[in-house]
Amino acid sequence: MTTRDADPLMNPAPSVSTDPETLIALLNEDLSASRSLHELSLHLLVEHQPAALYSRIVEAARQLLSSDFASLQMLSGEENGRERLDLIAHCGFTPAAAEHWRVVRIDSTTSCGAAWARGERVIVPDAEAWPEFAGTADLDVFRETGIRGMQTTPLRARDGTLIGMLSTHWAVPYRPSAQQLQLFDILANQATSLIERTKAETLLREREAKLAHVDRMKDHFLATLAHELRNPLAPIRNGLQILRASPDPADGKRVLDMLDRQLGHLVRLVDDLMEVARINSGAIVLRRRRVDIHTVLETALDLSRPAIENARHTLAVSKAAAPLYLHGDDVRLAQVFANLLNNSAKSNQSASISSPLR
Repeated sequence: MTTRDADPLMNPAPSVSTDPETLIALLNEDLSASRSLHELSLHLLVEHQPAALYSRIVEAARQLLSSDFASLQMLSGEENGRERLDLIAHCGFTPAAAEHWRVVRIDSTTSCGAAWARGERVIVPDAEAWPEFAGTADLDVFRETGIRGMQTTPLRARDGTLIGMLSTHWAVPYRPSAQQLQLFDILANQATSLIERTKAETLLREREAKLAHVDRMKDHFLATLAHELRNPLAPIRNGLQILRASPDPADGKRVLDMLDRQLGHLVRLVDDLMEVARINSGAIVLRRRRVDIHTVLETALDLSRPAIENARHTLAVSKAAAPLYLHGDDVRLAQVFANLLNNSAKSNQSASISSPLR
């Protein structure tokens, strides 16, 4: 990972002393950093609350680089045609600073904006000496917050896609050492894994909600259709009984016509049942065509007559002299009229049905 910074105003990193006390202090510092990374790795394995893990990451970042502030941002989807970085965790920011940097764009005059634009880590040893910050609102917020030095490291998925930024800030001009940045890169990889895992789990949860919704719609669809499939069975059964008991050809013709209508009705319902796509959506698609309202009413009467006769109600039927055509779904219209008649039978009321234009 390459690094760019405003080095002209900063002194090179001081040489490391080789006296024993200094070496022991450095070893203890390395041991402390390694322990922090190890503890964070354990938390990543057992903790499943993203907010808590994000907070641990920014705190570990602050400790590793001995900074006063740290922040974690996630790249979000487009808004008004532009992507944005959303602040998802921070430590040390004032409420005003956190609100100011809640959303950052690629042209932001910050280290994270610069790292996003350049596609690499950016180190700003001193915000006051960084030319791009001069006279900007961001520099004013840096001053109000007490930030002088800063660095931002891009977080990239396994395929190289940018997914976020991990930043640290200091209250004094500061340049992190190469050793610090090596440890920080380990932390950045852990943060990347966490963000990827969180996104994958979120997508999985969304998919499981969607599947549960589809299952509910499917159950409702099947329950409705099962009820509808029972409706034609009663008139078919009654018609067969009439054919067995009555030798009158007139009765036979009437019953056969009724059986033909109900068989077509039943076939249509079975067709609906066999359409898997319709079951998954939970929707019943209307099949509109030119139909005679008389045929629709006759089918409805066939469906409802057993319920009316069982309730010992009187059914009065009158028809128009000429056909009356409409554009609709004959099966669903027949069910509507049949439901009206069945409800009338259940409520102990006399039923009557008339076609228009008598």
